Amino acid sequence: MEPLRLAGRVVRGPLPFAPWSAAGPPVVHDGDGVETLAVPTVLSLACPGCEAPVRLDVATVLSAAALPARSGEPWVEGIAAAYGLVVHGAGDFRAVVDDLGLLALPVRLRCTGCARPLLAVLAYGEYQPMRWVATFHGLAVLDT
Repeated sequence: MEPLRLAGRVVRGPLPFAPWSAAGPPVVHDGDGVETLAVPTVLSLACPGCEAPVRLDVATVLSAAALPARSGEPWVEGIAAAYGLVVHGAGDFRAVVDDLGLLALPVRLRCTGCARPLLAVLAYGEYQPMRWVATFHGLAVLDT
């Protein structure tokens, strides 16, 4: 993946399903795993550039073996800072996680209105034994 540069602020909320709060990001999936996403969980977002509707299907992202953000890539520190994430570990064992310890998954989208490239960030992982959680961290326009 080529370096990512954000062309503006990250829009973190409010969202129709759950507002961003001081307690953390909106939880968009809370269940026994990816298999519990039988009904698509579609987030209706707005493009930060033109406010056109943007759809993010959480079930598709999680079932498509999305690649977590890897700290060895040059853009990771920037994305961690922009989206309020944390880089844990050292060397090849570094991971980008959210405040719940869930692995960050950068998702590339394209706005249907202005056609600009967008970057959404979800985080997913086991929050406690046998409970899997996905959280939404924001949407930003990429600098092309």
